[in-house]
Amino acid sequence: MDNNSNNTVPNAIKLVGDSLVPGSSLLIDGQLLAGAGHFLVGGLARTALGPLGFALVAANSYVRSTTGKGILKHIKKDAPAAAPKQEAAPQEPAKS
Repeated sequence: MDNNSNNTVPNAIKLVGDSLVPGSSLLIDGQLLAGAGHFLVGGLARTALGPLGFALVAANSYVRSTTGKGILKHIKKDAPAAAPKQEAAPQEPAKS
């Protein structure tokens, strides 16, 4: 068996847990402070932004638990790098 099939059941349990209580996957991993933080922020996000805020915090908890990085780090990694600004070449005045 490869490594991914060994993690399927634990990851499914983490996904179900995070869909009910954000931070539960981190708590399962033993990351108590991060799990408690996601739990508190999930409650605040649900109050401020509704179900979408709750879902974003829960998704971040799950992704951080399974990959070790939060969603924002994954987005920043995939974003194209900004092209460096080039100075405009001086233009010669028009001759009449």
